[in-house]
Amino acid sequence: HTHTHTHTHTILEAPPFYMHRDFNPCLWLSDVLLLHFGLTVLLHWGATSPSFWMSSAYHIGVPGQEWGAAERRQWRSERTKSRSYADEVVAALEPLRSSPSFDVVEYGRLDYDGGAIDHRLYAVKSKAWDSKKPAVLVTGGVHGYETSGVHGALRFLTGGEAEKYAALANILVAPCVSPWGYEHIQRWTSEAVDPNRSFASRTDPEACGSQE
Repeated sequence: HTHTHTHTHTILEAPPFYMHRDFNPCLWLSDVLLLHFGLTVLLHWGATSPSFWMSSAYHIGVPGQEWGAAERRQWRSERTKSRSYADEVVAALEPLRSSPSFDVVEYGRLDYDGGAIDHRLYAVKSKAWDSKKPAVLVTGGVHGYETSGVHGALRFLTGGEAEKYAALANILVAPCVSPWGYEHIQRWTSEAVDPNRSFASRTDPEACGSQE
């Protein structure tokens, strides 16, 4: 005997939206008309009014034109110092000056406003640098508003983590690459330059500075 089993599946389709019990044709029609009216105004008035499309343009400079000294000066004057590089970064490195494993070195200096602001750039590097070991580079604050990078690098140095790896690798830490950006909580430097888009050519040793 052969038994044939036939299974019938009933597919339930959702009813059209206009058959839903909560559907209100008056409200639906008003929404459609408002959307149509809004798009009409946007496309008609916006197309004939350039100022409409330019309403979100930045208030400094002219869109599409590179900033000059005057624009950078205006932008800088509108920024506010919110924290201290000296108190929060430089001071945190002081205990490391007596470290048996690391040296605190000054690798650069930045001054602004005719010397009114003077930032010395510091890095922490392994004392016993060994070219046979792998090298580890840690940077923080390339963009000054990236606070966690700065304090993460400092914690790596002062919390004992760096000591754990000192015997295994050459360690170089630059905890705050952009001090002005850090103090003013800005992505750019004081000259409105994005450091992470402005690295020197690797084939130009003078531009890159000394390398060890």
